[in-house]
Amino acid sequence: MSGTTSYFIHMDISSEEKEYLIAEVARELGASKDGGGKNLVARCPFCGKEGKFGVYIGPPTARKKPFMSHCFSCGRSTVTPEQFFEQIGRPDLILTPTAALDAPLDTTLLFPLEEEPEEIDDEPVHRPAAVLLPAVLRAPVPERAGIYRGRLRVFPGRNHPRAEPEVG
Repeated sequence: MSGTTSYFIHMDISSEEKEYLIAEVARELGASKDGGGKNLVARCPFCGKEGKFGVYIGPPTARKKPFMSHCFSCGRSTVTPEQFFEQIGRPDLILTPTAALDAPLDTTLLFPLEEEPEEIDDEPVHRPAAVLLPAVLRAPVPERAGIYRGRLRVFPGRNHPRAEPEVG
């Protein structure tokens, strides 16, 4: 994109738009460019000190973005263009994202193609119903041993004196 300056990650502005914003800010603050042409120097709109308020207007770097500002007297700063334009009383200069109607439409944004889902194996897993221990490892259960079910002790043998009588 030649001829555009990106100061937002998601928004590009043309060189003409950037120059217009710089001219409006310079007029609003009564500012002038510094020797390198990367900053506007003006009277601070917050504390009123002359020549202490700087607005960065150069290309974006790792640490500096266009329209970041700082007063070297009172310490007030702005980090985003929106903050800066709000604080100088010019919210009308805040850029709003718009759509280019003549740009081709990226259909993958509207209808993302899903990758083929991983095939799920629906076959049942065959497991034995019960695993029996070898006879050597099974503990013998005496015929008269009581089995607890809740609070009731049930004796499995018929001839045991405490066996429940058969109903029938």
